[in-house]
Amino acid sequence: MNLCSEVVMQPGRVGAAKGPLRRRWPRAPAARGAPRALLRAIAAAVGAALSSLALAAPFAYITNQGSNDVSVIDLAERKVVATVPVGKAPAGIAVSFPTSRAFVSNPESKSVSVIDTASNQVVDTLPAGDGPVGIAVSPDGSRVWVADWFNNRVLVYDGSSHRALGTVPVGKAPAGIVVHPDGGRVYVANRDSNSVSMIDAGTLRVTRELPAGNHPFAVALDPRGTRLYVVNVYSDDVSVVDTAGGTLIATVPVGRSPYGAAVDADGKKVFVTNQHADSVSVIDARSHTLVATVPVGGYPEGIAVHGDRVYVVCWMDDSVAVMDARTFQVLETVDTGRNSRGFGQFIGAP
Repeated sequence: MNLCSEVVMQPGRVGAAKGPLRRRWPRAPAARGAPRALLRAIAAAVGAALSSLALAAPFAYITNQGSNDVSVIDLAERKVVATVPVGKAPAGIAVSFPTSRAFVSNPESKSVSVIDTASNQVVDTLPAGDGPVGIAVSPDGSRVWVADWFNNRVLVYDGSSHRALGTVPVGKAPAGIVVHPDGGRVYVANRDSNSVSMIDAGTLRVTRELPAGNHPFAVALDPRGTRLYVVNVYSDDVSVVDTAGGTLIATVPVGRSPYGAAVDADGKKVFVTNQHADSVSVIDARSHTLVATVPVGGYPEGIAVHGDRVYVVCWMDDSVAVMDARTFQVLETVDTGRNSRGFGQFIGAP
């Protein structure tokens, strides 16, 4: 079965590249008589502080399957500030704020592109089996985890040197992948096995198989890592799994062909994209009930929450819809490259 069977493949086009956003800061005049060493120390401290502020700004890295690139969106300005060429048909994305890296899975190139988020340039390309799809990075950036769809395994890389560390056999057609907040466990959805494999990050072994619905594709965790949300494409629902006991505690019906999921910062709401319904389902995480269905753009796939905004990647519309996380109103859209996917954690912020 094709690894992009949930997506209609179309020829791509290259989006217009734009330069990185730069800020100009006024230079204060030096005080007369001040020791040069002191002035240099002050200048260095100010420069470091400004660099830290620049890196702390939230940016979204959106994979564009049809144009073979990544759109970098400044979320404060809500506009694309750079376009980064990567491999063929990019799908998965994982941004590591601690290491200033974004990792992109390219299924048709069988590779992972490594982007330096400070310069928005590709600094490395890693061989990644025969069909890399889902991708995730440890909270501290030390390891990168890639679901190798055709070979039924997870590939593990060092987050700094990018050296291959090993492989973990899992179920059939692994897709979405997520790392526990403590970095010790990794969860991968096995689409054709109707299961989720839990991997011990230390031993690189599967320690438990968790329940799922029909054709699980994406997985998401609440901020504490106590609840795992499994998005089931064929059964049109979300499985809620207790991570401590590995038991299914609820199944929540959503829209047609759900694809991606994201949980807000306090763990109270879960947002799920529905490809064939052009909508986002909103789940109350405490009652496990559907509380809203929000129309968005065509064929929504990737989704992420940052602050009081939800960002929904719409494949058919070549855009990202910006939704208010409290009122569930779509506020605006940001144009991206062609056939945008954004499958994974695409926002880089502290």
